Amino acid sequence: MVKLGDLLQKSVKQSSGLDAEWLMKFASVIKLNLDEAASVYEKHGNGMIYAKGGFALPDSPRTKRTMINHFERVVLVDSLGNAIVLDKRDLREMNEISNKARKNKQECRERKHKQEIAEYRERRKTERMFKSCQENPNPKRAGKANGQGDIGRYVNFRGVRMEMTERKCKTRFATIVVNI
Repeated sequence: MVKLGDLLQKSVKQSSGLDAEWLMKFASVIKLNLDEAASVYEKHGNGMIYAKGGFALPDSPRTKRTMINHFERVVLVDSLGNAIVLDKRDLREMNEISNKARKNKQECRERKHKQEIAEYRERRKTERMFKSCQENPNPKRAGKANGQGDIGRYVNFRGVRMEMTERKCKTRFATIVVNI
């Protein structure tokens, strides 16, 4: 724990150029006196996570979680030199954010899966209907099987009629009558 004598001694010296309040907060979290805390900080620098006893690791989301789980309170010194104290409450918030992202991804996967199933069912239904229309005779056409044009009138696939996809290869003749 930080002692008042250490704090006064450091504030008089100011040799490291660190702010006394910042150094006191840093030293109280990592449970070292001010001189030891200053030497640990000077040894490792910015962009690190510091824990009790001067233990330091580079900053990453995984190491943040690991350090908070093991040490309960840690100090994150970002690249600008700001000291941020993290504890179990912050870990809960980080987990909630990651759980929310995981939940959103899962919902997106489920939506895509349902859409794929719906498209598959629609495709199967269309194929079944098309096959039954070709095999079964049409009473309107004197017992003949349905033609492609007839099937295309009432079988749709995602808003595209089958007669639109068929090639138009009908030969048409025009008769011109001239009365003089």
